[in-house]
This record gives sequence, structure tokens and C-alpha cells, in this order.
Amino acid sequence: MVAAIFGSTQKEPLLVGKPSTFMMESLKQSGTSKMCMVGDRLDSDIMFGQNPGCKTLLVLSGVTNKSTLQDPSNDIQPDYYTSKVPDILSSLNQSLVQIAILPEYSSCSNK
Repeated sequence: MVAAIFGSTQKEPLLVGKPSTFMMESLKQSGTSKMCMVGDRLDSDIMFGQNPGCKTLLVLSGVTNKSTLQDPSNDIQPDYYTSKVPDILSSLNQSLVQIAILPEYSSCSNK
């Protein structure tokens, strides 16, 4: 595909994908303090999020399993991990309920 684009335009295409520095530079302009990179691979998704300072969440239903995550030789550790993607939605829904009921106790308030 890249060769076809180059052949038809005579211009070298800019390849963007994780862990592309171009993509991360664009994300950093928005500020990484409120970002969380979610992925199933330690060596691409989690590292991609950690490099600019994002929080990271590993989903164990894909490439990386819990034994790989906890292996002593693994030096890439996400901030959070969960078994499957629906767990993320359940946690978000629970957090939203807590914020609605007790906004003064929430760490997610807009103060």
C-alpha cells in the first residue's frame, strides 16, 4: 500500500501508528494528565502510553495474559489492569454513580 501511494504521488508518505512519535506528539498537545492508554500489549500499547506520561490500563483478554504481566522478567507495568473490556465500562458507570451521589468525595470533580 505504501509503495502504491509513493508511486502515484512521488512523495514519501508519513507513516503514523503506535508507537509513532508523530501520533504521541499530537496527543501531548492536548495534555496527557487526563489520558489513559488502554491496550492489550505491554510492548506497544502500554509503552506507547507511558512514554509521554499517560496513565495506562492493560486488558488481559488480548495478547498479554496475567502470567506474562506478573512474570519477574517483565519490566513493563501498567498503572491498572483488568480482565476484559466490559470491566472498564462497569467501573466507569460505578464512578459516575459515586460522583453523582457524593461529588464532594470524588477525586474526579471539576474543582
